[in-house]
Amino acid sequence: MSILISLAVRVELFLKNTEYVETDSKANYEVILDGILTDSVLNITNKDEVLNSLLERHNKSSVVIPNTNIALFHTLNNDIEKPFVIISSLNDRIVMKDSMGS
Repeated sequence: MSILISLAVRVELFLKNTEYVETDSKANYEVILDGILTDSVLNITNKDEVLNSLLERHNKSSVVIPNTNIALFHTLNNDIEKPFVIISSLNDRIVMKDSMGS
């Protein structure tokens, strides 16, 4: 029973730190990410550091999932106090290369 309670607590924490943000921007992905982090209602400390970390990760290897219209920006950063997820959809498509160069 304690395993189920522990799992429930983790799921609740995950859901509390998850947000959906719709984005109207037609800018490049750096500007869009900055806007998403700035507009977020989540308590994200050091947003500039998180943004830089996300961009560095993408520059190392594409975060675009091949053959989809999805980019999964993610990073590890010691300045992030609590894990969070922001799901965002763009009203206008932007072009990004995946790791296959497509």
